[in-house]
Amino acid sequence: MEDALKLTQLLDSELSVAAVQGADIQTLMVAFKRLSLTTGQAVYNWTPSNGLYRLGAEHILIPRTRQPVDVLSYVLSSRHYGMYLLHEMAEHLRKAPVQSLLKRIVQKQDGVRRLVLLLDEHTEIPAGLEEVVGVVRFTAQRATGTEG
Repeated sequence: MEDALKLTQLLDSELSVAAVQGADIQTLMVAFKRLSLTTGQAVYNWTPSNGLYRLGAEHILIPRTRQPVDVLSYVLSSRHYGMYLLHEMAEHLRKAPVQSLLKRIVQKQDGVRRLVLLLDEHTEIPAGLEEVVGVVRFTAQRATGTEG
């Protein structure tokens, strides 16, 4: 229940970029897919092996988004609301082009809501990004398969 409240607060926050720590990624992905399918909100998932795609339309990959710089450029140029779940970004956060794009996403003031979530097991925020990347800690409770 606490994690559901945290997720709601995160979505309602003014954060543009956040590192999610302590969450069970699989459970979080299920929650975001449910959110996308039930509300129509645009939630995108990114991995280096697949690139970017919208949850619920996994078979449609967005071209030229396999590299971290490419996906962040896509987010920056997007003219529509979107949540972007980025995996395996931890090693790229030290790179100057990635840092620059993340800072530009945070600074962009065009009325379009963009939320970039960094979903890695352990994400260490480099000194150059500490002031622009929020950190959200979850309790990592796994679904048990029983409902009551």
